[in-house]
Amino acid sequence: MPMTRAWLTLLALGLVTTTLAAAPVGAMSPAAALVSALILIVAWIKMRLILRNYLELRHSRTWSRIFDWILGVFSLALYGLYLIPLA
Repeated sequence: MPMTRAWLTLLALGLVTTTLAAAPVGAMSPAAALVSALILIVAWIKMRLILRNYLELRHSRTWSRIFDWILGVFSLALYGLYLIPLA
């Protein structure tokens, strides 16, 4: 993916994140939990784009997979911490 295309994709995903963050949902509602999950998924996609295109991890499948797992586990941990008060 060329740099310009990666940048435009990141820009579009930033708009998606902003739109989701501005969604009119209650702070501690099930809808807020869904919106938060979607925001974390979009953030994970953005992290992958940055790592693969700007840090050129696309040339190393091993490191790319390692970072995918680390950032995926970190995102799940953040979501779990967010859900604790809802339980």
